Amino acid sequence: MCVEEIYISVVAGAEVSFNSLCNLVAAALIAGVGLAVDSPVSVVASMLISPMMGPIVGFTLGSHIGDRDLAVRAARSELVLSATTWVAGAGLGVGFAPSA
Repeated sequence: MCVEEIYISVVAGAEVSFNSLCNLVAAALIAGVGLAVDSPVSVVASMLISPMMGPIVGFTLGSHIGDRDLAVRAARSELVLSATTWVAGAGLGVGFAPSA
């Protein structure tokens, strides 16, 4: 891959999309159920489908090459994904609370 292709790929991965939100909610639910049933394999498996690495790579690349716009967009995406994960986890916790 040439440098432009890598840059375009990183920029695309740093954006929040409907697919990334769906993957993130699925990963949060898998991790939550894995924690509830004490299954470390499920928790590790949830990390494999989580799309949170895209914004981290975007922020790192933007910071390294001095692309402030990319770094800010990636940081904003990371905050949105983190908040989504928190909401999904809180919802799962409320769902499991009556059974505890």
